[in-house]
Amino acid sequence: MKKVFLLLGLIFLLAFSGCLQQDINPAAKKLPEIAEVFQQYPDSVISSFFMRKDVTNLALKDIRADCGPDFAPDSYWNITVASKGKRWEFYVDESVTRVVCMVAPNMPGPEDECINASECDDFDVSTMNKCKGTPKKCVNIPITECINNDGYCPRGCDFSNDKDCPTIDMCQSNFDCTDSNRFTTDLCEGTPKRCVYSLKTCEDLGKDLCEVFEECLGDSLPTTDRGICCDIACRKTKSCEGIVCGEYEKCINGDCYEKSCAERELPLCISREICTEDFYVDDFGIKCCTGECRTPCISDANCSDGKICDISENYCIAKSCEDLGGKTCDSVAEKCVGDIERTLDNEECCLECGPKKCDDMDGIFCDEEIGETCSSSTITAFDGECCLAQCEIDECFNRVCGTNKKCEEGECVLKTCEEMNGIDWELPETCQGLFYRTDGALDCCIELECEEMNGTKCTNGTICSEDTRLSTDVNECCTETCIVE
Repeated sequence: MKKVFLLLGLIFLLAFSGCLQQDINPAAKKLPEIAEVFQQYPDSVISSFFMRKDVTNLALKDIRADCGPDFAPDSYWNITVASKGKRWEFYVDESVTRVVCMVAPNMPGPEDECINASECDDFDVSTMNKCKGTPKKCVNIPITECINNDGYCPRGCDFSNDKDCPTIDMCQSNFDCTDSNRFTTDLCEGTPKRCVYSLKTCEDLGKDLCEVFEECLGDSLPTTDRGICCDIACRKTKSCEGIVCGEYEKCINGDCYEKSCAERELPLCISREICTEDFYVDDFGIKCCTGECRTPCISDANCSDGKICDISENYCIAKSCEDLGGKTCDSVAEKCVGDIERTLDNEECCLECGPKKCDDMDGIFCDEEIGETCSSSTITAFDGECCLAQCEIDECFNRVCGTNKKCEEGECVLKTCEEMNGIDWELPETCQGLFYRTDGALDCCIELECEEMNGTKCTNGTICSEDTRLSTDVNECCTETCIVE
């Protein structure tokens, strides 16, 4: 449809372009491709118009979609033949001697070989069967990735990353997992048993963990701690990071210095004004007022802009905060971002209040993504959830322990049988599941279905390669491999 409108636009362009038209239809009918259409449909109607090269260029993208990418931008006759609801389109060279491209109606496309993947089963468990493409064809792709529940265990996969692989213990004790890396704790745990390597803390290594305002004199060691675990010693830097100065001070090269008048944003009173508080002289010798500069007065006549004379202080102030268009900012959620005036009814009349940010509240942001939480309740500031105390790190954050273990204070310890939802084992009973060693019980029975133990029932003349287990749904649950008897 887009192309139809484009061609109609081109016809309109040609009609007003001054291009001479000529009747080339008789000559076009003699061309073999067009003559064949008239032989089949004698009542066909033919029409044509001339397309200059610049006009062809305008429609080149759409023309190539029908005629192929090699269609050359040139001048052509565009000839249309229509009959009984069908329409043929021809691009003929300027001399009307050959058809460069024919767009036939209802061109049949290639047929699909399949509809869905179930038709593509090659009965090979090591391949993934798909019906894809245009037209659709069966594709049988060798399985090389470790994918759960696809019925196949590729080379290089095991039960830890592909549940279709046999449950084989890869280690028996922590000694089997020693990797000679002094930075890691090496454990044999899980079901089936696997070697689990986790980084130690800087304290475990007996090294110094540098503070944010310190630098390491040696190399940084890989540990679970945030910051730099230094193999030699930490030293305070001349950086201002981590240095906290007073309200009217600034940090320069790790030391605190008094701010200037401009940095403290203190006003400079002119000769006839008085300071409501004290004067401050900075390192540049500039004298500024720690309060406000006021016009002195002895009566209301000395004041302007609707102000009155405060006889007790001898300077002009406004009658009310409302007269100045100000208000008292909310001490919890707001701060004054404009000038502060004293009026008869308000000691701190703020001309513009703005929302407080976390920094305005002397707070910090705790990073939940690394396991930080606020040691007390938080408050919502303008820029996010703000902690007014300190951030605490969950030592068990992202710490993965074995099936029968839990994390406490950063260490993996045995769960109780009750926490495992198990049963303290007694010899006369029959456990329909698996045994685990737990805290307070030599054997803890966890009753499970066969599938929960990653097992299967051997059928069709096969038997389990090892002893079977009892489960809550099958008496003989094979957690190893079924083999032919």
